[in-house]
Amino acid sequence: MQAKARQLCNAYGCWRSWRTAEASSSRTPRRFLATVAKTDGLLKAQEDWSAFQLDRAEERIWLDHYSQYGSKQTRDNTWQPHHSLHRPPSPGELTLSALLAAGAHLGHSTSLLNPNFMPYTYGSRAGITIIDLDRTVPMLRRAANLTRAIAANNGTVVFIGSRPDLRSAVKKASERMGEQSYYVGEKWLPGTLTNRLHHFGTRTVESTKIIPDLLVILNPLANMPAIREAAIEHIPTIGREGVELRAEQQLRIGEERQKERKEREKRKEKEEREEERWEYGGESKRKVEQLRAEMAAEVAEQAGR
Repeated sequence: MQAKARQLCNAYGCWRSWRTAEASSSRTPRRFLATVAKTDGLLKAQEDWSAFQLDRAEERIWLDHYSQYGSKQTRDNTWQPHHSLHRPPSPGELTLSALLAAGAHLGHSTSLLNPNFMPYTYGSRAGITIIDLDRTVPMLRRAANLTRAIAANNGTVVFIGSRPDLRSAVKKASERMGEQSYYVGEKWLPGTLTNRLHHFGTRTVESTKIIPDLLVILNPLANMPAIREAAIEHIPTIGREGVELRAEQQLRIGEERQKERKEREKRKEKEEREEERWEYGGESKRKVEQLRAEMAAEVAEQAGR
């Protein structure tokens, strides 16, 4: 092996092999190969060091030769499941297939469908509302471009998600933006923007920028106070609206359905009672007619006598 390595080193030159390796690594990505050390001992003598250099030169030569073949995939250019969370795609790279893979087309039950959301629905399947992603993609790109423009101009963004399943998302988004963003994972405190002097104090309001440049709300129905305060302070707002109804609308619909159910039960009971009365009434009428006929017959017999 050492003799072969010396021949290769004499043919190409150790210095030349190192320069070739550096040039090839700077031009194209190399295929990573697993190598195992041939000796476990330390380099004690000059011969050990020479043998080590020859082995490294041989490995470099073989790597330079075979790097042009095989796959060019590495950990950086290969898709990983965590990339969508840590490195989300840009607005221009957003596609329908990515949203379908993320399950963005799945809505809530059709019984909870808000009539105002009908233009944005594609249909329903198995009792689940299907969202029309052809309408979602341009709006999502518009929201992402607005957020990017505000961040590029040193604006502040506040992410709001008060549900337990949304807290990690708003926290991750805020950490990804850095010092320009904040997040609210709990219930929005009314008066945070409109009554900021009471909440933060005069000194903090004068020295720190309290009013943000953008609000991104993941559950707007539960954060209507924040939306009203943003409207008063003329703050643009981005909301992720779902197909479901509001809580009061769901309660009203449930009460109406319960009332209809009770009315149907009452009508059914009334119809059953009327049928029973009709049956009993028919029998009584027949009995009365039979009694009248018997009485008429007795009167006729007495008159004949």
